Amino acid sequence: MSLHDLAEERSIAYHRAVAARIERDPSLLEGVRARLDATIAAGGRSLPYAQAWRRLLERPLPELLAFLVDGGEEARALRQSTPFAGLLEPAERWRIWREVRARFERLERLPLSDERRAAIAATIRGLQVS
Repeated sequence: MSLHDLAEERSIAYHRAVAARIERDPSLLEGVRARLDATIAAGGRSLPYAQAWRRLLERPLPELLAFLVDGGEEARALRQSTPFAGLLEPAERWRIWREVRARFERLERLPLSDERRAAIAATIRGLQVS
C-alpha cells in the first residue's frame, strides 16, 4: 500500500463520515450548494469539478451518499476537489486520519504481497461503517 493509497483511504473515510452527517441532516447540502454556486460564478481552474459536484448534488440523496464513498475513478477524482471541506469538526477529521493511518501501518507490517495487501485494504474499506 503506497502513500497514495493511504491518502485515498483517508479521503474515503472522511467522505463516509460526511455522508453519515448529511444523511442525518440533509439541510447541510444548502451550504455546499451555495459554495459551489460561488465557485462556478468565479470560474477558474476548479470550474469543471465544481460543475460536476453541482450536478451530483441534484441527484436523489441516496445516490449522492453512495457516490461519496464510491471506489470508482470518477468519485476518486472528484473527492480530490471536495466541496465538503469543513463539514466535519477538526477533532473528528483528525480521529479519522489517525484511525486510517493505524490500519495502514498494521497492514504494512504483515508479510503479504502487494496484491494481497490491496485485496485486504478493499475488504476493510467495504466493511467499515460510521
